[in-house]
Amino acid sequence: LEETVLVIFGEPGREIGLIVDHVVGEEDIVIKSIAENYKNIHGIAGASILGDGRVSLILDTVALIGTVSKEETNATIQENES
Repeated sequence: LEETVLVIFGEPGREIGLIVDHVVGEEDIVIKSIAENYKNIHGIAGASILGDGRVSLILDTVALIGTVSKEETNATIQENES
């Protein structure tokens, strides 16, 4: 049986879950914009260089929640029209 890790984020009443491979940990970071070198990518807030030199992409949780909310609204509208 495979274990599933679910990270839940958001605010009360507007939470979503994201299935991840594993949780590495929690740390304070500085988020740098990637827009200077790349086009804006919906759902990505920026990037951070970790203490060991690896680059980590930072999710834009507000954009992700908005995307899920729009999809749910569209699905509800389609169901009601059927």
